[in-house]
Amino acid sequence: MQLINLYLMEIILGFFVILSIVAYSFLVVKYFKIRTKVKQLEKNIPSVLIVEDDPVNAELLNVILSEHCNTQIAKTAEEALELCKNNKYVVILMDINLGPDMNGIQVADIIKKDPSFERTYIIALTSYEPKDVVVEFSKSFSYFIQKPYNKDYIKELVRGLLMLQPLEIQDNENYAPIYKYKKKSFKYKYAIIFLAIVLISSATLLNKKDYDNSQLFHNYYKTVDVVGITRGDVDINNGITYFHDGDYQNACTLFNDYLKEKSDMSITYYYGIASIEVGEYDRAEKLFQQIIKNKDTLYVEYAEWYLSLTYLVDEKNDSAVSQLNNIVSNSEHYYYESAQELLNKLKK
Repeated sequence: MQLINLYLMEIILGFFVILSIVAYSFLVVKYFKIRTKVKQLEKNIPSVLIVEDDPVNAELLNVILSEHCNTQIAKTAEEALELCKNNKYVVILMDINLGPDMNGIQVADIIKKDPSFERTYIIALTSYEPKDVVVEFSKSFSYFIQKPYNKDYIKELVRGLLMLQPLEIQDNENYAPIYKYKKKSFKYKYAIIFLAIVLISSATLLNKKDYDNSQLFHNYYKTVDVVGITRGDVDINNGITYFHDGDYQNACTLFNDYLKEKSDMSITYYYGIASIEVGEYDRAEKLFQQIIKNKDTLYVEYAEWYLSLTYLVDEKNDSAVSQLNNIVSNSEHYYYESAQELLNKLKK
């Protein structure tokens, strides 16, 4: 009986393999046809430059805006000016504090001297209060956005500016209207669904693995670095240095002292990461939960992901699954694919 079952299993797997090869060949041909069309469209999609020295903020802005336009990131003033020599942008998001050599206001003024950027919207990204900067910024910027950012506001502001461009510059191919490139239905979606079912079925039959929490945690957890964040407080700058050097225990001490007097979501986020590194999982969970409750911040999606990993390594599987389900309920979440993959492994 066992030999018969094995024989039937081999027949089923062989059938799946043949179907996979046929479907894959079909999709490869269609892929190259679609890729050619996409490249033609991308030439006309408007571009946005993000000038931000904090890699976390830069990447989050990139995630927010990438569905509406082509984005490029400059981490320094010099890099931003070099990119502007060879590219044209509809919108430029400009951080004010870029380092000791040149600030965002100076960079914006240099860019505006170029006639080709006459119609470009330059938006200041700043932590200053509006009443303190409105006069000074009005000379160099079209708009300014106060930190911590509201993701929905940034998305709607930039999207609105991109859609206004074709009304003003109808003859310039660099400023094509974004609404021409809305996502269209893919008529071959059933072939993709079929291929996915075949591959998943084959993988399930051939290879079922058991994972423990520690292994899963180390597979998905990535140590982050803190770059481009400075504060006026000497102790907190020392804490940032400790974090950068991997001395997480001393970093935790200084972060904790700093947050007793101030609310700072970026320091709270790095305090949570440092707490994971030293094994203080309960404290890390509370810090990430604090960030999530403060919804008007760019660190929410990062905190949601690392909170799920903290639950995982702390053997709180029910909480980890619940948090991962929260993430996958939003298909635009930065960690959507990783969360879905981790959920599937936890359910095995």
